[in-house]
Amino acid sequence: MKPVTVQICVGTHCTMMGAMDMYELLQNMQQSMEEKGLEITIDLVRCFGDCKANEAPVVVVNDKKIVSATSEKVMEYIMEVGKA
Repeated sequence: MKPVTVQICVGTHCTMMGAMDMYELLQNMQQSMEEKGLEITIDLVRCFGDCKANEAPVVVVNDKKIVSATSEKVMEYIMEVGKA
């Protein structure tokens, strides 16, 4: 499987919209994903500059920006990218 890099914005607006919850979920799942052969790196980023109310939280997975990110959207894309 291909390595996956996840960057989660932790600017004020994204944090208020659930970015830290997503970070905790991904951290908790990181070991089980690695056991299945999916190498994942999770980084916190100060801000991507997309602070519009309808775009937070913002997550970047291997250079693809996901706005209005949900855990489901992010996990779906991680699995898609990891299999490529």
